Amino acid sequence: MNLVKTYHQTKNEFSSLKIAVTGGAGSGKTSVCKRLGQLGLMVINSDDLAREAVAPGSSVYESIIEHFGKEVLASDGTLNRSLLRKIIVNDKAQRKALDQLIHPEIIRLMRRHMAAAEQNRIPVIIVEVPLLYELGLENLFDRVLVITTDRKLQIKRLMDRDKVTRDDAEALLKSQMPDEDKIKRADFIIKNNFDEEKMIESVDFFYKNILKNSKKRLKALDRKNSML
Repeated sequence: MNLVKTYHQTKNEFSSLKIAVTGGAGSGKTSVCKRLGQLGLMVINSDDLAREAVAPGSSVYESIIEHFGKEVLASDGTLNRSLLRKIIVNDKAQRKALDQLIHPEIIRLMRRHMAAAEQNRIPVIIVEVPLLYELGLENLFDRVLVITTDRKLQIKRLMDRDKVTRDDAEALLKSQMPDEDKIKRADFIIKNNFDEEKMIESVDFFYKNILKNSKKRLKALDRKNSML
């Protein structure tokens, strides 16, 4: 399968290749995106977008405090995201309320950053989108890379990362689309069941294919444009 969708480019038009990286909580999306960034690709990180969306003084920040109370604030005035996570993990109504407050702003910021990157003629844009399918955002991207991992390992990672109980970790995963459904809709899959070295090896292979095909495509387009 060709990894790179055809660019639509004229002297006044340029379309980046947009790749979404998604997967369940604890699958290793951030580690994969970090490696892709180390390899030189433009990466838009979901955690950075979330922090920007709820920055103190923002409308989303104020709305969250109004809904959940000042108890969700950390000592420095920022949102206590760990506490919020604990509140919503077993409360569907509260989770829905938080999603409705924060997701529209995250999506707006994501689209803004993507548009800016494309305006700067970045050939490939990698975007970490945890709830890509759940939010119906796949149409914003040319390709989707799904990161999967063994369920037991996934739960352990969440327990270690978020300092939550096994029940809380399982509840969070149950609230997300099953990996099996994501895999059916993915263009590419990386199984992140092993150590960091194996993960890096898989990501590097993915990157090399993108790089090889994108360079061929861009050279062909440059030749075409030189003839206009």
